[in-house]
Amino acid sequence: AQDRAHRIGQTRPVTVYRLLMEGTLEEKVVERAERKLYLDRMLVEQGRLAVQMKGAAREELLGMIKFGADVVLKSDGAAITDADVDALIEKGTKRTTELAAKIKADCQHTLADYSMEAGDPSKLYELDGVEYDARGVNELIRKLRAATEKEGGQPGSRLKRQASEEGADAAALLLDLLTGNWATLRTLRMCDEPGAPPREGRTVHAIAKCRRDEIASVDQLAKAGAAAPLMPTQRCAYYTIDKREAPDRAWALVVRVLEQLGFEGLDSEDSSSRTATIPEALLEEFEARVVQPWQAAWRTFRASQRQRGGQADADGDADGSSARAEAGPGKATTAGDAAAGAGGSGAQTAEGVVAAWQQAAEAEKRASGDAIFAWGCLDWLSTQGRAADKKSDRSAWVVAAPDLLQAPDGLPPALKGVQIRAVGCGSRHAMLLTRAGEVYAWGRGVSGCLGVVASGCTSVPQPLRSLKLGGVAISAVSCGGEHSFLLSTTGALYSCGSNKRGQLGLGASAGEDVPLPGRVAIPGGGAGAAGRRAVAVSCGNAHTAVVLADGSLLTCGAADQGALGQDAGGGGGRRGGSEFEPVAVQGDSYSLGAVAMLSGAKSPVASASAGGLHTLALTRAGTLYGCGAGSWGRLGMGDDNKDKTAPTLVKAASHLGVCAVAAGWEHSLVLGSDGTPFFFGRTASSYTSLPTPVPGIGPSSGTPVSSLAVGRGYCAAIDREGGLWVWGAMPQHGALGLGEHNGSKIKSARQPTRVDALDGRFIVQAAAGAAHIVAIADSRLSSTTEMAVPAEARFGTTSQQDYDHAMCDSCEREDGPEGGALLFCDWCNRAYHLECHEPKIAAVPDGDWQCFNCKLERFSACQVCGMQDEINATLALCDTSSEDGGGCPHYGCCHIECLPAARRPPLQAVLDAEAAAAKEAREREEREKKESEDQSMAAVGGDEAAAEAPGVGDGDRD
Repeated sequence: AQDRAHRIGQTRPVTVYRLLMEGTLEEKVVERAERKLYLDRMLVEQGRLAVQMKGAAREELLGMIKFGADVVLKSDGAAITDADVDALIEKGTKRTTELAAKIKADCQHTLADYSMEAGDPSKLYELDGVEYDARGVNELIRKLRAATEKEGGQPGSRLKRQASEEGADAAALLLDLLTGNWATLRTLRMCDEPGAPPREGRTVHAIAKCRRDEIASVDQLAKAGAAAPLMPTQRCAYYTIDKREAPDRAWALVVRVLEQLGFEGLDSEDSSSRTATIPEALLEEFEARVVQPWQAAWRTFRASQRQRGGQADADGDADGSSARAEAGPGKATTAGDAAAGAGGSGAQTAEGVVAAWQQAAEAEKRASGDAIFAWGCLDWLSTQGRAADKKSDRSAWVVAAPDLLQAPDGLPPALKGVQIRAVGCGSRHAMLLTRAGEVYAWGRGVSGCLGVVASGCTSVPQPLRSLKLGGVAISAVSCGGEHSFLLSTTGALYSCGSNKRGQLGLGASAGEDVPLPGRVAIPGGGAGAAGRRAVAVSCGNAHTAVVLADGSLLTCGAADQGALGQDAGGGGGRRGGSEFEPVAVQGDSYSLGAVAMLSGAKSPVASASAGGLHTLALTRAGTLYGCGAGSWGRLGMGDDNKDKTAPTLVKAASHLGVCAVAAGWEHSLVLGSDGTPFFFGRTASSYTSLPTPVPGIGPSSGTPVSSLAVGRGYCAAIDREGGLWVWGAMPQHGALGLGEHNGSKIKSARQPTRVDALDGRFIVQAAAGAAHIVAIADSRLSSTTEMAVPAEARFGTTSQQDYDHAMCDSCEREDGPEGGALLFCDWCNRAYHLECHEPKIAAVPDGDWQCFNCKLERFSACQVCGMQDEINATLALCDTSSEDGGGCPHYGCCHIECLPAARRPPLQAVLDAEAAAAKEAREREEREKKESEDQSMAAVGGDEAAAEAPGVGDGDRD
């Protein structure tokens, strides 16, 4: 700062103040830095080399963060005045002088007696008498040694697994030691962790087991006199730890932990000697002393990463369970956790896998909420072109911030206070699933994708009555481009919507549009075939992927570029038609067909995700496969961007511990078991062809992720604290939910950005559509009592210039005829005087207000079918008033086609009368025009006759 001040021409003395927060870690860090500078200056003055002090590792510094946190959090946040600044500078100068004197007094020693032993004032890890040495590792090791010595053994002796109190204490301390430092120890190839992919190369466990068998064989030969007995140095195993497993900065910690496990021959001060000795006693008991604690630490660490905390579910599930799910709400995340739980440390049985997936399904049911938010392009009535028009941004109902669906305008009264289990978003429609197994749908019901018979549009969720009347309870929903799938609690599948490419799996005979959910036949799913029931379903743009209980993967729909993975010819089909109506090509599958490479017998699948033109599948072994379009790197296969007509292994994801997958339009997301999201695919005009950690979110940033959602060009993620993050570029007619900037809705974000409007609201699940997002929040886990987002955040702020000299849209004057106030509609932003609005308004309303035109366009729905706009119907409003005595007691707003035949107005007669009136008006206009022309001609003829008549002066005129 001083250098810059002089470079810009400042000639007067410049004083630089560094402001510190009193009582925090920053103050201690400055004190430590000043102390080291003083010591370095002493060394330089004596002509010696600078003392080498080992820097604190990142993990060690994290243990110091809590210092002074309570002081900062309890600050009242009062404003600081100029007088306060002067007082702060004066106090800071005094404290700086005191600190300099303290350092000078503490460091008055010579290099001869300088040391880093305990008690030295310059010791690196000691602050105010508290040692922050490797996150308390020394203290844990001391307690562990005390417990083992009390038990009667020596440090490094076998930890007996009896039920004694001493043995339990030693095992608990060892588990704490491993779990607390698992972030550093996890890179060691000690053994294979349950549920995780096998480690590359030979593990220490494999080496120990092999050496133990060799020693046993040699002993048998020596006993028979066929071989010489082994020497003591030969009755042990050796393992060399490379720097990828344990870097130099973590070497001391790794050595201390290995010594507690029984390893020998390592020096914590010398990282060049990395060969560990496994003595014979440890070889004999390696599973009990090393493998079991190691795997227990892995399970504990993973459970702590998944657990988000919160109160128990008071309502409980349908089966009486009241425990809350520990895993994230997403289907794929739950599936990955089930695969990990079913893995164990041995071979998996079919019964065990099925039981694990049943437990995962039950856990998923508990992740529910009672508040529904929606934002983005919610203009179900108009076309996308209108929604993308900036001039009609507000009238197109593009919501820039999360909007709470509330009864009666946005939510049916039947859903008020009901627990919502899941939501699904398609291109322009959405579905929600209640805990009771009932399904509601809303949005643009093109081709019948809403499943409510009508193919119109509605902004209020409508119940799928056909399923309820049939006694079908639903456990999962999935929405695609123009189709929807529903999974029942018994494993049966139902689908509705567009079947132009066979994406419904109902066969070619079902027709192109199916407005009611139809039963989908599962190959081999007859009576007694328990393994052939569906456990998961995912809808893409024009194809569908289904996972069965036995791990088989089935697909149907468009075979463009091999998206089905069936490799049955025609997989590289062409695209055509509009964005959501590709032209049918040879190779489309109108029924569910098996993906041969991913069957229950070969590679059982845990979860699958269908995207725009590609499909991702995660096996129960943790391996990731992809098929379909390879352009833009959406399959994550590096330089190989060719289309894959059969499932191909994504090698770059083998070591990531993937537990969830999400396929978007031209990009993909996968979730690691530690909560790290990985991205590959298109980002604007560039792309990433290998799984890459998403910056700014994940465990490294303090926000591990629990579930993912992907849309068209953008992504969403939920962290384990219930926060929602979004990034990417949403289509022109959408909004990410981040509000407005300079009057324009925010449609893109380069880095993951938290949706601040939802702060205090615990989000349990989110679904992404083409240009809209729907999220579920749980009010019981939320810190705020008001779930609705304030109007300022939803509608944005308007400049005062827009209000100054504003005129009424009706009378076009600033002042009203009766002096009434000027109101602004929250949707269209038009102004109306109280007396000019139709109908008149008695007083200024409280809260949000919409004009009559917006209400008429947005909330007018048929009283019979519930739809606002039906493609093949005409919505009519009754003009009569109930005050006239001849009002409309039955139908205030209704489709004419929904009225009983006897009550329908004579539309044809009206049209004929209008046509006759128009024809009569045209004829009358033509008659009047002809008469006018005749009169004009007559007047002109009279003037000419008068000019030609003979009169006086003819001779003179000649």
